[in-house]
Amino acid sequence: MRLLSDEVYSELKRRLTLWEYLPGTRIPEEAIAAEFKVSRTPVRDALRRLEQERFLVRQPWSGYRAIVPNMRRMEELYEVRLALEETAVRQLAVRTDQGDLHALVREWNEIPANPKPNPDLVYADERFHETLAGLAGNQSLLQYLRSINEHIRIIRVNDFSSPERIADTYKQHLALLHSIKQKDVEGAAHHLRKHIQESQSLVRQAAEQALSKLMLHWDEPGTIMPDARSEVEPRDGRQTAAMASISSSQSATR
Repeated sequence: MRLLSDEVYSELKRRLTLWEYLPGTRIPEEAIAAEFKVSRTPVRDALRRLEQERFLVRQPWSGYRAIVPNMRRMEELYEVRLALEETAVRQLAVRTDQGDLHALVREWNEIPANPKPNPDLVYADERFHETLAGLAGNQSLLQYLRSINEHIRIIRVNDFSSPERIADTYKQHLALLHSIKQKDVEGAAHHLRKHIQESQSLVRQAAEQALSKLMLHWDEPGTIMPDARSEVEPRDGRQTAAMASISSSQSATR
């Protein structure tokens, strides 16, 4: 039973993260059970776990809904992320054994020709930063960073919505790696701060513009839309109307 619950949980988390369920959308357990061809018990377990992790909110009478991202909380998590990662790169830059930085250089050395907007690039970016934290040797820091990444991913999918931003990410990663290899502690910290703060600014602007359209008649961020008519099917990985809105909003700000 636990295995079935894990499978449902993982897929629902992916859909919620990529906005295949729009914020405020009702997530009906009976429809999920039918889709996955399982009983409602593993579905309920998965939904409870997602509620505990603040991907869902439960309302009396209407059940679970996709949470509307609370931008203030996202800002706080970004601040914690920056503090953790700056500690990690400072530690890594002074280490005698810096691990296999060459593998990261190879991965990010060639900027794709004509890169297309790709929300899934957030996973590669997370691996890059988590790898650096792991090489720094602080496993507790890495654990906290992974937890934060899981929670800000829901807005970070907006980070790679333009070719320019994708290219800048490759360049910024390489500049950071170069400073670490040169044991330039202050240089590494500078490149990291610039990289994360730029991401934070772009993501905030795009997400707020998109959410303002979705929340035209809603309450403040963190609450949910009470209208059960918002119930929709996931988009099978295709970009939703909300994601398209985010992309166009971000492009307009550049």
